[in-house]
Amino acid sequence: MSGKGVRLQASLIYQFQSERSNSHSMKWFRPSRIAGAVLLAIVLVMHLARGSDADASWRDGWWDLLHQTFPRDRGDPDKAPAVVIAIDEDTMQETQRWPWPRDLLAQLINDLAKHGASVVAFDIFLDDTDPQSPHAVAQRFRDQGEIGAAELLEGLDDTDLTLARSINNQSRLANVRTILPVPGVKSFPGVNPLLECRFQKPIILLEPPEIRANFGEGFVSADPPLLLYREAGVELAAIDFDAGDDFVVRKVNAVQPICDSPFLLLGPEALRLATDGFYAKVQETWSGLEIFLDDPSNPDAVRFPVERDGSFWLHYGELGVEAAHGRGRELRRYISAREVLSPGFDSSRIAGKIALVAVIDLGRIDERRAPLGPIIYGVEAHMQMIEQITTGQFLRRPWFMFWIEAALLLIGGILIIAAVPQMRAQRSVLISTVVISGLIAASTAAFLLGLLVDVASPVLGLLVTSVGVIAATLIERDRQRLQTQVALQSERADRAFLQGELDAAARIQSALLPADRFTVAGRVDLACHIEPARTVGGDFYDHVLVDNRHLFFLVADVSGKGADASQFMLLSKTLWKSVALRNGAPLERIQIDANAEITRENVATMFVTGLCGLLDLQTGELSYSSAGHDAPFLFGDGKPPAQLESFAGPPAGLMDEIDFPVGRAKLQPGDRLCLFTDGVTEAMDSDGNMFGIDRLEATLATAPAGLASDQIIAHLTAAVANFTGDAEQSDDVTMMVITIPNDPSA
Repeated sequence: MSGKGVRLQASLIYQFQSERSNSHSMKWFRPSRIAGAVLLAIVLVMHLARGSDADASWRDGWWDLLHQTFPRDRGDPDKAPAVVIAIDEDTMQETQRWPWPRDLLAQLINDLAKHGASVVAFDIFLDDTDPQSPHAVAQRFRDQGEIGAAELLEGLDDTDLTLARSINNQSRLANVRTILPVPGVKSFPGVNPLLECRFQKPIILLEPPEIRANFGEGFVSADPPLLLYREAGVELAAIDFDAGDDFVVRKVNAVQPICDSPFLLLGPEALRLATDGFYAKVQETWSGLEIFLDDPSNPDAVRFPVERDGSFWLHYGELGVEAAHGRGRELRRYISAREVLSPGFDSSRIAGKIALVAVIDLGRIDERRAPLGPIIYGVEAHMQMIEQITTGQFLRRPWFMFWIEAALLLIGGILIIAAVPQMRAQRSVLISTVVISGLIAASTAAFLLGLLVDVASPVLGLLVTSVGVIAATLIERDRQRLQTQVALQSERADRAFLQGELDAAARIQSALLPADRFTVAGRVDLACHIEPARTVGGDFYDHVLVDNRHLFFLVADVSGKGADASQFMLLSKTLWKSVALRNGAPLERIQIDANAEITRENVATMFVTGLCGLLDLQTGELSYSSAGHDAPFLFGDGKPPAQLESFAGPPAGLMDEIDFPVGRAKLQPGDRLCLFTDGVTEAMDSDGNMFGIDRLEATLATAPAGLASDQIIAHLTAAVANFTGDAEQSDDVTMMVITIPNDPSA
C-alpha cells in the first residue's frame, strides 16, 4: 500500500472517530441553545410588550377560525328571545324613504306593542328633530314670511311629540335604570364609577350605526355618547360599540357611559326590561365581572359575565341568510316592518319577544363583519348577545389568561431548546410539531368550554424559536462535516494527488474484497463480479465460512458513488463481516448487530442496502435477509428463474434497534442463487432505457444448463454490456452466483 493510501485510510478513521466523539458530547451551552434562548427572550418580550388588549391579526384570525369551526347552536328561530323589525327596502317602497316622519315611527311602536312585543328597542339614529314635522315645516314658512301657513301648521300635533307619547305609552325602555354597585365593592379598572343615577323622566337609548368618515380611515364611533336632543321630557342619547381594526365585531361593551353614569348596552338593557328587572348589579368574579339583571339574591336572576373593562365576548351562531347584506332574509328572525304595519299580521311571530327595530338595506350604512365571514348588520350583534345571555352560552377571557399564555410560550420554548439540539432533524421537527399541536388542541378544547385562549401568539413564538434552534443545530452539524471534509481535502493537494489517492483506495478496496471464486468440493460453487462506475465504488460483496458448515455471503450497495461511497463501503463491509464471524448463526442476530454497529459509526448519515444469507453446506438450508435490497433469483437446470419471497427491511445505517425479517428456502442439487445490485437492473442504454428486472430474469432463463457460477456471471455481464452499448456506466455493477453442484462427489 502506498503512502497516500495509508494517509487516506488514516483520514477516514479520524473522520469517523471525531464525528462519533462530537455526536456523543452533549453540552448545554452549545451555540444552538444559546441562539434559541435569545430568540425565545425576544418573542417573550414582544408578547408582554404588546399586552392583552392590543389588536393582533394572528390572534383574531385564530379565534375567527374557531368560530367558523364551532359556531354556537342558535336553536329554533321561532323560539328565539328576540326578533329584528327591519325597516328595509321593501318597507320603504311602500311607505317613505328614510328618514321616516316621527308619526310613522310612532305607529310602528304602537303596532309592535299591539302585537305583544315584550320590549321595543331601537338600533336607529335620529340626528335631529323631525324635518317633516308640522312644526319644522312651519318654521321654514315663518322664515319665508308666510306667517299664516306657519300658524296653521303650528296648531297641528308635532310628530316628535307623537313619537315621545308612543315611547312613554308603549316602549318599556322608558323605564331605564342604571347599574347599581354592590355595597363595599370598589370600582373596577376600565369601568366608569358605578354610581346610582335614576332619571325622573323617560330616556330612550338609540344606538346609531357608526358614521363612516372616510373609506380609507375606517369608522368614527359616537364616543363619548352624544346627547342628540331634548323635547317634551324625552332625552335621546346615542351609544355605540366598536369593531376591531379589521371591522370585525368580536366583542361589545356591555356597559356604556351615558350622562356620566354607566348604562347597559341596548341588548342587555332590553333583556332586563323583558325579564321585569328593576335594576342591574355588578359583582366581581374570578374571571372578571358578572352583571345581574335583577337582585343577585334571586336564584332566577338573569346574569352574564363581562371582562374587567365591561366588554362582552360574542359567540356567534350560524348567520344564515337573514343577517347578510344583499342576500335576502329569513323571515323567522328578521321581519320586515312593512308586514308589521300591514293589516292581518300574525302576532304570534313577535308576541313575548324583544323587538329590535333597525334600518337596513341602506347601502353600506351600519355594516360590520362577523368572525364567521360575511358582512352583517349591526343589529345582528345585539340579537346574538341577547341569545347568548338567555341560553347561558358565553365566552370568557379572564384577566390572567394573558400571563398563562406567556407561561405556555416560556415552557414550550424551554422544552424545544432542551430537546431539539440533541436530536436528528426528523425528530427535531417532530418534537416542535408535538408542542405546537398540543397548544392548538388545548386552545380548541378551551374554546369549547367557553374560554378564549390566545394560542396564535405562543405558536408563532415557538415557531420562531424552533426554526432558529433547528437552523443553528444544522449549522453546527454542517460545520462538523465541513471540518471533516477540510481534513480530507487537505490530503488532496491537486487533481493528480486526488487521482493517486483514488487509485490507492481502489487497490485497498480490491485487496479487502475476498476472492471472486469460492468452492467447496461437491457442496458449493460461488463466483462474484464487481465493476465500479468510477475508480472506486460503493458496491461490495463478501463471503466467509463462519463455521465448518455455514457459509455467510453478502452483496451490498452503499448510497452514492465515488470516494465517499468507497469509504463507507469499507466501514460497512468490515463491520458486517466482523459481526458475522463473531456471532455466527442465526442470521437474525447478524443483521441486528451489524446494523447497530453501522448506525453508530455513521456520522455522515449515509446508508447501505444489502442482501445477506447463511447457507448450510450439508443440508442446503438457506436463510436470507434483506436490508432494503432486491430479493435474489433462484433457478436451476429445468427450473425457471424466480425471485425469492421478499422480506425486505429498511436500509442499514439509518436507525438502530430494529428487526430485519428473515426468509427461508432450501437449495437442491443443481440449484443456483443469483444476487445482484441495482447497477444491473438500472443499467441504461444511450436512450435512457433500463435493463430492468424482467430482462435480468429472461437472461438467466437463457443460460445454458451445466454452466458453472463464473460462466453464468460472464453470461449476465455480456448481456448487460450488449444492452448498454456505448452508454456511460451510471452505477456500480455487482453480481454473485451460488451453485449447488449436481454431483456431490465432484
